[in-house]
Amino acid sequence: MSERVAQSDFFHWIIFSMNTLIWIMQQLLFGFAGVYFLGQVLQAYEKNYPKLRMMMYKSKAQFNNESFDIMDMFIKQRNFKVICFALDKKLKHQYDEEWQGLTHSMKTFQTRIEEDKAEQRRLEKAALDDM
Repeated sequence: MSERVAQSDFFHWIIFSMNTLIWIMQQLLFGFAGVYFLGQVLQAYEKNYPKLRMMMYKSKAQFNNESFDIMDMFIKQRNFKVICFALDKKLKHQYDEEWQGLTHSMKTFQTRIEEDKAEQRRLEKAALDDM
């Protein structure tokens, strides 16, 4: 009986259909897992991006401190001056220009559009009142 089943076209069609179905399910699973992983990576990036500039300054300062101590063991280092960083007076403007993530950017863009529409309506109403 197994020889008759193995030679049957219907049996081959069933095996091919099952293989295709399993392959499609596997592709859907890996597609979902890939999108989920990409979402996690982008979310972590957006969370840490605003702090990136501060973290770079901090890591450079730590590196300078460590390298000074190491170099001091081999060669006597001369005294050095400390540089203090001051904040720019245009900090608010820089904050507005800095990218804060996709959701924040979309929210800001929508707010600007609504403000522009309100201004346009106000100007139209003022023009109608002047007539």
